[in-house]
Amino acid sequence: MLDARYERLVETLLPLARRLLEEQQTFLPFAGAIDLDDVVSLVDASDTIPDEGEIDVDAVLEAVRETLDEHRERLRAVGFCQVGDSSGPQSVEAAESILLTLEAPDAAAVELGIPYRFDRKGNLVFGEIVMADAEPILFGN
Repeated sequence: MLDARYERLVETLLPLARRLLEEQQTFLPFAGAIDLDDVVSLVDASDTIPDEGEIDVDAVLEAVRETLDEHRERLRAVGFCQVGDSSGPQSVEAAESILLTLEAPDAAAVELGIPYRFDRKGNLVFGEIVMADAEPILFGN
């Protein structure tokens, strides 16, 4: 069972990730944060993305982390959302997945991997959620 703060972040981030996948077939890393007033905010790094050329996804994730780090002392929990590869216990090869890394200053970090694919009609289909311990992105530093 997930920490209640993590549940709240999943309920906020997963529908947005789903919508972005349905509309664009991918998305850049973004995050959600719960502050001390129990308000959930979304954070992205869209202002750091160049207008032309390749986008460095790792740099975007780092920019999101840096933005959250500026407010670290006011945060109860954060969730980083990105597209990546994950493999479930029954999987032979990695699958494109939504990766949600959830962390808090007073709780162990976890990562949820939600594999997805598009069927022949272009509909988004999700696989089984895989949960694992994770290295913190923000609160581990």
